[in-house]
Amino acid sequence: MRQALTLAERNTLLEDEMKNIDQIALTVEVQCNDTVKTNIEKVLRLQDRMNESVVTVQTLEREVTKLKVGKTELISELEAVKFDKKNLQMLLEMKTDDKNDFWIA
Repeated sequence: MRQALTLAERNTLLEDEMKNIDQIALTVEVQCNDTVKTNIEKVLRLQDRMNESVVTVQTLEREVTKLKVGKTELISELEAVKFDKKNLQMLLEMKTDDKNDFWIA
């Protein structure tokens, strides 16, 4: 009988210990769920920022491409203007020489 009482007491202690362990496990689970939720929210915010950054980079890449095309066009125009300037200078020199020849003769 004594052994039965000892076993019953031991059983009660073990049941209490199991309840405590269950409560601790539930508390840990809640904390883990909160941590997971927080981390998911952080990841989602970071994904949003990354997507915004990708859009910004794409926009800037398009702008750079346009600027490069514009630069190429301006360089071509500059070369044409330099060529025209050179031709006009030669023409002016020829006219000046002709004028000097006219006054000398």
